[in-house]
Amino acid sequence: MGKASSSWRPQLEVNEWYYGLASDWRKTLKASKTPKHASREIIKRNSADMKGLPPGPKAIFWLMLAYYQRCDGCLQPDVLRRALAAIDRGAVNYEWLDIRPSTPRRRQRDFDLLREFLLHK
Repeated sequence: MGKASSSWRPQLEVNEWYYGLASDWRKTLKASKTPKHASREIIKRNSADMKGLPPGPKAIFWLMLAYYQRCDGCLQPDVLRRALAAIDRGAVNYEWLDIRPSTPRRRQRDFDLLREFLLHK
């Protein structure tokens, strides 16, 4: 699978932790022997930060990592599986946020677009 180009970008980054994920992923990918190794490194590096977090913030990590990997043409099966599970949970991912009533509809649209993007070959 080659790099995927998308003018759309999920509006899921809600914490500074996630803003650094894109550059961290790309640096790790460049320095690693394989995308699989880079993926394991990113997950290992972030696992301590994710311990004790509610499902929502964990889901955002998996969604954004899947997005970045798909953009770079190296979406890993385990990351895809976790991202799709998070998409299936939908609004549960945002129970920890103080959101306006319209936000769940916008988020569902993002989830739908992200699922389509991730599964497009």
